[in-house]
Amino acid sequence: MKSDKCTRQVPVQPKAIALNYSTKRFQLLLLFWLLASGSLLAQIWEPEGLNLPGQWNGWQNPPVNNLALASSTQVQGGRVVKISQGIVRWQTIFSVAASGGDLAGGTYNWLFTSGPVNNPWGNKWAGVTVQMNTLQNYTFNNGPDNSITLTNGKWYTMNWEDKGYMNSRAIFMETSAQPVQLMAVSVPSGIVAGQSATVDVLLSAAPSAGELIYLRYSSNAWASSSLVAVQTSGSMGTAIIPPQPEGSTVRYYVFSTAVANPSNDFDLYSIRVNNNNGQFYSYTVGGIPQPEITFANLQWPAEGIINPGNEFMVYGRVFADGVTNLPGPGQGLQAELGISSQNSNPAGWTNWFPMTYNVDVDGQDEYQLNLSSVWNSTGTWYYATRYRIGSQNWVYGGYSPAGGGFWNGSSNVSGQLIITNNPTSWPVTFTLVDGTGTLSNVKFKGSMTNWETLPMTQNGSQWTITLNISPGSYEWGAIEDNGTQYGIWLIEGPNLQVSVDVNGVVSGTTTYASMVVGLHKNSVPDDIMIIELIGNSIKIESKKQGKLIIGSLDGKVLIIKDINVGHHLFNFLNSARGFYFINYQSAESKHIKKIIII
Repeated sequence: MKSDKCTRQVPVQPKAIALNYSTKRFQLLLLFWLLASGSLLAQIWEPEGLNLPGQWNGWQNPPVNNLALASSTQVQGGRVVKISQGIVRWQTIFSVAASGGDLAGGTYNWLFTSGPVNNPWGNKWAGVTVQMNTLQNYTFNNGPDNSITLTNGKWYTMNWEDKGYMNSRAIFMETSAQPVQLMAVSVPSGIVAGQSATVDVLLSAAPSAGELIYLRYSSNAWASSSLVAVQTSGSMGTAIIPPQPEGSTVRYYVFSTAVANPSNDFDLYSIRVNNNNGQFYSYTVGGIPQPEITFANLQWPAEGIINPGNEFMVYGRVFADGVTNLPGPGQGLQAELGISSQNSNPAGWTNWFPMTYNVDVDGQDEYQLNLSSVWNSTGTWYYATRYRIGSQNWVYGGYSPAGGGFWNGSSNVSGQLIITNNPTSWPVTFTLVDGTGTLSNVKFKGSMTNWETLPMTQNGSQWTITLNISPGSYEWGAIEDNGTQYGIWLIEGPNLQVSVDVNGVVSGTTTYASMVVGLHKNSVPDDIMIIELIGNSIKIESKKQGKLIIGSLDGKVLIIKDINVGHHLFNFLNSARGFYFINYQSAESKHIKKIIII
């Protein structure tokens, strides 16, 4: 060991004090000097820095012959650098290899030193045999040289705690490759109470064996903190911060180490650190978002007319994700039905009545109320629904034939109810004309009967039913009940529509001629040939003996005649313009065609 190693309590710093100053002035300068020196005792003097001379570099000090051991503040290119964020410390990272490394493997005596170039051994820290990955105490200016054993093929990170000119601590951490850089750290967004936060970490490479990556976080401004391991796959890492209370600001950073789960002195155990340049990464935990109503309507009916006390059931539906798409009534959901004499925005109405839960429909909750149970005043009234969750603002539902939605006064509107002492329904007769002559069990279906099938009465080719219908607009149709689940639908094109006004005036379609063949198949399509001639004459060529029926679509039979094989001519000169059907039946088949007289 070098014989010129000596002790020094404080770094040499040039200070001039004029001896011809007054005693008072001298005392003030002396006090200033002592205060300045006292503040510097908290750390070693930075220009002299920290060096690691020893057997590994021939005890040259400052170690200009091995920059991995030289202070960056004293030797140009020195790699022992000061880190001022967190616990103030000096760090060097070096490789060990039989050749080509910063040092070669072996056991070496050495010292921590700090001093000017003309007295580099002025301050030393000694007395330790290094145990890898262990924070150890070093004695200031006392004790034998330190000793360390290095292994070829390894990398070493040294952190020395800068406590000034006094006993201190240091750690050597061993890794099997050069420590990776912590390139980037993500910041989660939209985190709410009860929700964990995922943080991604980008590394410069996959970490080596024994190199551990941790995320350290705090939700109380570092009064306390916790660690979570960063799980790595290649050069990517992921850490999960557990759920934190609403309103918490979570601060965090990422560091690497060779020590598993350190519980304190995190900076001294750190190899690399990414703390957002000392500002830390952070996010604030929001409140759990309240469920939002995204659909509300007045489901049915659009209108009605009743006598006081008559039942008038009104239905509405509402959807809120996480509320209505769970079984049963949505938790915290309120539904009400409002009524007003004015066809105005229901947000301004004052008469509202609670609705009761009815059923789940495709994720929506359906609510209902018999309006006459809470309102029986005669007159013309308008009704709509409203809904809310908890104390949220009400949303209003309107009706439309397409399914309705939020009330807007145009496409989604209020329903209309007339409460009167006059009759509330009028008889309407519906007629289906069998243009095929094949139907035998016709039944009526319509929205006024909730699409239930009702038997119709046959009179020749006509099938009729009379229903008492309240004012409103309805759709209807008919089937041939052939024993199958739905029967044969006899309407071609869209459903038939009919309306009844408050005075009982009927408009729309109440009579329909069906040309749908229900029971017979035209097995011989060329039994008959229809040729349109000049004027209103129809030429028919019959290939088999049979019966010919010519009628109008309103059920009136114009011709019924047995015909033989051959040519036949029928004159429609006196017939009105319109649609007609020709029904020709042979022993083997039945053939039906439509014709138009123009």
